[in-house]
Amino acid sequence: TTTEDPKVAVEQAFFDQWDAFVTILENPDPANPLIEKHFTGDAREALLDSISEFLKEGKVARRPDDASNFAPVPVAIDVKSASEAIVYECTVDGIAVVDVETGEVLDENVETYALRNVFELHDGEWKLADTREPVDGEPSCASA
Repeated sequence: TTTEDPKVAVEQAFFDQWDAFVTILENPDPANPLIEKHFTGDAREALLDSISEFLKEGKVARRPDDASNFAPVPVAIDVKSASEAIVYECTVDGIAVVDVETGEVLDENVETYALRNVFELHDGEWKLADTREPVDGEPSCASA
């Protein structure tokens, strides 16, 4: 058993899943082992849908040239139980979407948005299970 503060582990899982998300979409492959390592439930299904769309449309993700244009920020972490935690984030997302064949940048908008993420503990690993926009009264970008 671990005596690690679950908030620390959940915060690390938050950053790890974001890194995995971008890495996965840089080279979309539904068999990428990072999917099973970092995602479960609805979040896993949504990621597989994105991979399928990227493959069908010949797109890949690319990290922005300016590192400040990609900044996931956890605003609040609420550990609900030994196996569930909520991470509220305010993230600057400038991940580019690129056409594989032509190299044309299809989307390089930099957006800031708030998300409410459910992380679940599976076999000792915190995984992203679900994501939605926060509702009134929940932490968001205004809280950052």
